[in-house]
Amino acid sequence: MIQANVTYALAKKFSLYTGVFTNKMDFGPSIGAIGKFKIKNGIVIVNNRHTFTKEYISALLLLTEYRPPINDKLNLYIRLQILSETNFEEAKRNIQLIRLGIAFEDYQLGLGTTFDQFGSLPIKRNNHGLFFRVQF
Repeated sequence: MIQANVTYALAKKFSLYTGVFTNKMDFGPSIGAIGKFKIKNGIVIVNNRHTFTKEYISALLLLTEYRPPINDKLNLYIRLQILSETNFEEAKRNIQLIRLGIAFEDYQLGLGTTFDQFGSLPIKRNNHGLFFRVQF
């Protein structure tokens, strides 16, 4: 999947975008809105996209990251990311990503799990384990 978008910030916390969406089988225009909200020790991002290809698809992404301090050098690290895509007849894809660990400087490490479902059956591709992340 490839998306190319132009974004216009209507306000500090709210943007609209338009562009094109393509994958192996389809190509078409898309529009969407993004909301960004800072919370104490974290952030919440909501992105709603509508794609007008042979098959209309609506997608909603929720991403939240929370880092409350443990001490002067360490923070608790919690990340929840949810993506839901539908054509309003069936679920196309649903992903839930959960991370729980510690953060220090630009590094995060801990336990993670991802639940990934495709289609209405659904086909499931889940994984669980350790994660390590570096922010640049």
